[in-house]
Amino acid sequence: MKTIDITNIWDDDDMVELSIRMSNGETSCKLVFYADDETFLEFGNALVDFPKNTNHIVQYKSGDWENSSHYILLEVFCVAPNGASAMKVVAKNFFTAPNSFKATFYIQTEPANFNAFGKALKK
Repeated sequence: MKTIDITNIWDDDDMVELSIRMSNGETSCKLVFYADDETFLEFGNALVDFPKNTNHIVQYKSGDWENSSHYILLEVFCVAPNGASAMKVVAKNFFTAPNSFKATFYIQTEPANFNAFGKALKK
């Protein structure tokens, strides 16, 4: 089942601890990280209007691939002229083995689902 589930674990004045679980039905990952409380607001706003054209790309990135507590890249793009779309998911935690992971996979769906996801992120 294709899912993206974001859970707010903890929040303070302007910081949140989030758990994000993503799956395309075959590959999945879960990442827990700290961010400012408006971390997904710009991404959500951009997804509501996606796609503006077939070259439109909407991206969310948090952390650093080389040295951070986490890294996540969500990149939404069109895969066909009719607007069919996908999200590239790249995620990495920096735990030691056997609890570490690096994942890259795609979640393909219709633009309307990304629009609805964007609206949900704005709440």
